[in-house]
Amino acid sequence: MSTLPPAPRHPFELRISIGGDDWDYVVRVIRELAVHIEEHGPDCAMCSGGAGGCHSVDIQRREISVEAYRKELADWFNAIPKPKEPETNGQEPIATIQGEPHS
Repeated sequence: MSTLPPAPRHPFELRISIGGDDWDYVVRVIRELAVHIEEHGPDCAMCSGGAGGCHSVDIQRREISVEAYRKELADWFNAIPKPKEPETNGQEPIATIQGEPHS
């Protein structure tokens, strides 16, 4: 069985981690981070914590054009092995469940 390499990374990836003592903290931090990220743009990065919770923002940026990324992605999808046709022993399947014939 072959192992597929990881999918290509987008030109921009935003990773946010939020840990909180309660749901209200998490929701409040999401709202605050949306403003912070918009104000600081793609150079945004932060880490904060204290009583009640913690959060971090990390942006990964690849110097790659959108066209080159899409080509990498298409090549990656094309490398995925195609499913084998099911064996029917010469008989037509009686039913199809989730796209696979069953006799």
